[in-house]
Amino acid sequence: MLTTGIALAVLSGLFNSLFITSVKLESRWKGENIWLVEMVVSCLVMPTTMVFFSSSGWWRTLGQVPRFAAMSALLFGLPGGFCAILFRQECR
Repeated sequence: MLTTGIALAVLSGLFNSLFITSVKLESRWKGENIWLVEMVVSCLVMPTTMVFFSSSGWWRTLGQVPRFAAMSALLFGLPGGFCAILFRQECR
């Protein structure tokens, strides 16, 4: 489990450092279009796909999470995601 966590952290760092590559390589699209595709894929498609294929009872497990923990994740996750969106706009 520790090895999987380290591998995912390294992979996350690699992908995080490559996010601006799409802007440099794809000059036919406007920045807002690239941003929209990146946000949909990175915030909706990839997490959902990873959870669906890596965990068999994820919906049941999510239902067992204490309400305080779920609310804390939302409370801290939403501003973090918002900051990531604003950071992306500054990198154009």
